[in-house]
Order: sequence, then structure tokens, then C-alpha cells
Amino acid sequence: WTGVVSTPVDIRAGAIGESTTYISVRRNEATGTGTASAGSAFSGGGSSYDIAGHDIVYAWNSVHDFGVWQSATENDTHGFGVGSNHYNNWYLWNTAYHNSGDGIGNGHDANHKTYNLYIGGNHLYENRENAIDLKEVHNVVMSENDMHGYVPRDSSEGAAMVIHYGPTGGQGPYNTWTINNKIYDSTVGYAGSDVENGNYIIGNIFYNIDKAIALNNTGGGSYYVYHNTINNSGVGEWWGVTTDVLDVAGNIVANTTSGAHM
Repeated sequence: WTGVVSTPVDIRAGAIGESTTYISVRRNEATGTGTASAGSAFSGGGSSYDIAGHDIVYAWNSVHDFGVWQSATENDTHGFGVGSNHYNNWYLWNTAYHNSGDGIGNGHDANHKTYNLYIGGNHLYENRENAIDLKEVHNVVMSENDMHGYVPRDSSEGAAMVIHYGPTGGQGPYNTWTINNKIYDSTVGYAGSDVENGNYIIGNIFYNIDKAIALNNTGGGSYYVYHNTINNSGVGEWWGVTTDVLDVAGNIVANTTSGAHM
């Protein structure tokens, strides 16, 4: 399916049939009206766990101007919606900018019925909240994305990437792999909180950022932070409290403006 899109497209299972499987959404130009709305330009998933949307590929799409991206108050419209009840979904080489929510997000109340997501090679910049925002999901690879231009808003601390609370207690993300991304010109690079076990941050490049990696993991969980390069940041790595495991090795941190590497 290719074309031009001006209104949100809902391809959730149950929305256009009893199952939404083996679909390719590629080379679309999706342009919103720049007015307040909610939801996502593209929504995937299932209406129930028995009717799941799976094996969906989003590739080479451009999504922009859904919602009021510079609004003073929250009006959450995402480029690509990560909802409930979907798995084996791929987001490849897309561009998302000037949307009022996240470039790709978010998994609210997904209860880990959303899993096996690959987010790779996307250019996600200047969305109102985050480039990638994930909650109650697992088995996720985020690799070789270019993310920049995130500043604090009333509903966001200005983080390019957010891996955090469910909001259901004990339902944070787990088995997430953030590998070889480029993250820059933002207030926070990677923000993690209230995760479960097995969150890996490997081989990423962070620069021109206030806090490159900010972990405030009040709910426990584990992080493995290896071989990242951090340059020209306020604080290279900032750790909060009560992580169950925090393993940090092989990182290069240079030119921290606050004088603190960690």
C-alpha cells in the first residue's frame, strides 16, 4: 500500500477486518492539518489479544504535522502508534517530525501483549514529546535511528528516547535493545525508569545533550550500558536509585560541560 494520507489510518485488527496480518505500509506521505487531535497517524495492533495485528511492516513513510507540535499543552498525536495486541511489527527507514506526540510510541496498558518490535533506520526529530516512547512492551530492538531536536514540554522532559513505566505497576518494558543509534541536540538522550529486566544500551553516539543517559529506576529492573560514545554533554551518565542491576563498561565520555562524567 502506497499513497498520500491526510487523516489518521487505523489498521488495527478488528478495525478493517477480523485479522490484520502480513501488511506492508510503505512510501506514504502522511501530512496532518497541524490542528489538535489525539491518537496516531498510523495505528497498528489488535482489538483483543485473540485478534492481534502482526507481521506488519512500515517502511519509507514520511509522517508529519499531526497535532499541534509546538502547543503549550499536551495534545498527544503520534506518528506511529504502538498500541496493544500486536507483535512482529517492523518500523524501517521512516521519517516522523512535527507531530504533537511521539515519533513512534507508546504501549500504554499494553500489558505485554505487544512484543517483537524492530525499530530501525528511522529519522525521528522535533516531535513535541519523544522520538521513541515505549511502555508495557518487550522484545524490542531499536537500532541505527537518527533522533534529535527534543526540548522540555509540559508532558516531557525533552528526552529523545523514553523506556519507562507501564503505567501498570510491574509492567515496565523488558528485553529492550538500544543499539548503534545517533542521539543529539536534545535535553536528555535516553531516559529509563520503572523497567523490568534486560534493557541494553550498546554502541550509541550521544552529543550536544544535557544528560546523555538518565536512569531513575524507582521500580528496580536491570540495565547493561556498553561501548557508547558520549561527547559534549552536561552529564555523560546519570544514575537514579534502586536498579536491581546496573552494569556499565567500555564507554567513552568526553567534554562534559558540568565537569561530571557520571
